[in-house]
Amino acid sequence: MMNIVTCEICKNKFIENSICPYCGSEVEINLNESTKWDILYSTTDMIDAINIKGLLEGSSIPVAILSQQDTTRMFTLGNLAVIKIMVPIPYYNEAKELIKLIISDNE
Repeated sequence: MMNIVTCEICKNKFIENSICPYCGSEVEINLNESTKWDILYSTTDMIDAINIKGLLEGSSIPVAILSQQDTTRMFTLGNLAVIKIMVPIPYYNEAKELIKLIISDNE
């Protein structure tokens, strides 16, 4: 279940997000144990994951890396080595836009 928040600037109510969809101001998000996280991006390269994590943290977006690489058996390629980058759902849209910028710059 999503939380409804009120923007302190324009006083509009909306589903919890890090940016007000009405006036564009930043909204303070309170993270706790019940905050749901979603997979933002998946990769098989830990360096890519760390770079993306740094970009998101530099933009004040909480981020977690869930690595499923099995380095004991040296499975570090393909579907046996998925690395998931996760962000809290209220930050998902903002983080997705940043990821799009990175991907479009690298193409």
